[in-house]
Amino acid sequence: SVRFHFATAAELVEITGRQARNLDQLHGLLREAEPAAIFHHTYQTLREHHFLLERYPNDFADWVHAACGEPALAERLAGIDLRAHRSLRSLQATFVRLLEEHLDAFPASRTRPARTAFDLCTAISVVTPTGDHATTLPEFRAAIARASTATIHHHFVTARLRLDLVSNDFSAWLETALRRADLARRLECIDIVMQTLEGIRASILRALT
Repeated sequence: SVRFHFATAAELVEITGRQARNLDQLHGLLREAEPAAIFHHTYQTLREHHFLLERYPNDFADWVHAACGEPALAERLAGIDLRAHRSLRSLQATFVRLLEEHLDAFPASRTRPARTAFDLCTAISVVTPTGDHATTLPEFRAAIARASTATIHHHFVTARLRLDLVSNDFSAWLETALRRADLARRLECIDIVMQTLEGIRASILRALT
């Protein structure tokens, strides 16, 4: 059967040069952003947010609260269920819609200057094989148990950008190589937002027992 080759990745943040200094400009940025930028500010930053669970789970909500002083809008943006979206364009449209609804309801907030600018970023992954691999389910489970959190993030979080949120590397391999669609679906149901990366690993291992 097909081997699963484990890798790790360093994320190099790339500043696009596009900024927002008020909510109206954020709305423009969100409307025109590339999917990779939307991914970076929601999924990619989960790695940082996992160490700061008191923060909002995406950068847009964080900035709206901290820089714009709009806690109600921040709560709405933070409350978006990433798992409910099957494409980055769908996720992007939801951010845009929530911002539009707020600006329509509170027009004075549209051009109120933010305390700091929002820099739209994207990220480039520098991928390195770890040398670990698995052919069977027990080998796969053991490799996940000893993998670094950077490896878990690469295969289970960042992979969603390549696969446009449809799946992750672990589920894709379970379904195609081991013909275990049941396990693949179990992994796809794991909440990656409200857990640390160690919590995600524990959920994956439980799902594979």
